[in-house]
Amino acid sequence: MGIKTPAICTALLLSAFSALMLSGCASMSGSGSGSNGAGAAKSGLFAWENMSYEAVGTGTVPANASLEPQRSIVGTQAAKTSAISSLKQEVTKLNVTPTMSLGELMRENLAVKRGTEKFLQGAQVVEEKEVKPGTFEVRVRASMVPLANMLRQNNITPNGLPPSLPADENPAPRTL
Repeated sequence: MGIKTPAICTALLLSAFSALMLSGCASMSGSGSGSNGAGAAKSGLFAWENMSYEAVGTGTVPANASLEPQRSIVGTQAAKTSAISSLKQEVTKLNVTPTMSLGELMRENLAVKRGTEKFLQGAQVVEEKEVKPGTFEVRVRASMVPLANMLRQNNITPNGLPPSLPADENPAPRTL
């Protein structure tokens, strides 16, 4: 698909700029949905859905890790844990609805919290290196498409959250 009209270019630039403003310090790659946030919500897409986010983490080797293979594994794993934590901080800032971020939704919905954390653990490692003796750096990347699909499976769309169940006025007594 070639971009030929100035209106489409403007919409893509606005979408990318909005995503950059939402993502804070995380680097962004990929492309937007081709429309601004309001158009994305009307089409059923999250504004950030077609993007990928990257984060970098560093980790140090503990003093008791003396053998080389152990040092590399422990240092790299510490760096990956740090990178995923940084990625989580950025992803939780994404708007799920016009009035709620993913982080707020994760505090209210255990299924979304667990699904998001599982999604983040699967982030792709794109680079790992030892930046100086005993200090490792890992860069991870995650496409947001699986996250958007997980939200839809929980009946969460850019247009709103599923209706909450009414509280039972006369709950049945519980017996143990």
